[in-house]
Amino acid sequence: GATTRRVQRYTAIREAIESIPWRGGTIETERWHRVSDDGKSDGYAWLAPSLRYVPVKIRLSGQRATLEALLDAIRVDEPRSE
Repeated sequence: GATTRRVQRYTAIREAIESIPWRGGTIETERWHRVSDDGKSDGYAWLAPSLRYVPVKIRLSGQRATLEALLDAIRVDEPRSE
């Protein structure tokens, strides 16, 4: 992560290749996991190699709540020809 005052380095581990339901079918993803240094929170990201590793699903868990988001749609703009 980065702020105006400092940059932090995070390490995530690729745990598995996983098919997840997505847009009326399934999509192959790589599931990545990271635990905070203090062990109080963790995060998962499901990255889709077929979509240039866009995160199609994320899950963030802390002491009080869990947030999960699933990408509903993606648009790719073609480069303009000059």
